[in-house]
Amino acid sequence: MKLSRITLGTAQLTSSYGVANTKVYASSSESPSSLLALACNAGIAAVDTAPSYGDSESAIGRFIAERDAKSLLVCTKLPSATQQGVSLSDIGHYVDENLRNSLARLGRVDYYLLHDSADLFKYGRHLEKALRTIKECGFVDHVGVSVYDTEELDLFERYPLFDAIQFPANIFDHRFLAENIGGFI
Repeated sequence: MKLSRITLGTAQLTSSYGVANTKVYASSSESPSSLLALACNAGIAAVDTAPSYGDSESAIGRFIAERDAKSLLVCTKLPSATQQGVSLSDIGHYVDENLRNSLARLGRVDYYLLHDSADLFKYGRHLEKALRTIKECGFVDHVGVSVYDTEELDLFERYPLFDAIQFPANIFDHRFLAENIGGFI
């Protein structure tokens, strides 16, 4: 499977998301499945989701199963353990449980990212060990981190386990495009 240059973000797929985004596809005549089909037909080969994006994981999982869309790369995220108040001793269980829930909804996960980079500072090597375990056991192919500020880019190089980094980029936001991320950009 090859990652496309554009990934479809699915935060708005089944719920209202963003300042000006009022359209929710699940409650309109344009179903999540038809939007996903349109994206795939346009050459988009990857979707980004998270448990916090409403019912998008389930909608994507149904689409993959119904269309036998084995070539669609799936990226989802670990909900913030810091915000959930997870204890250090429970971080391994938290990672395992959340991944299993996402796998049940999606069918598979190719990329599993931390949704909150603050988790790395709070849980450190314990979190890294849990991520290494799910990768080595074959539950996911890639692990990484989703970042929102250019200052967080060094996390990618400080954690050799990470082979994926996600950052926002759109027509209005070019902050990351000027950065040299591990020689990739």
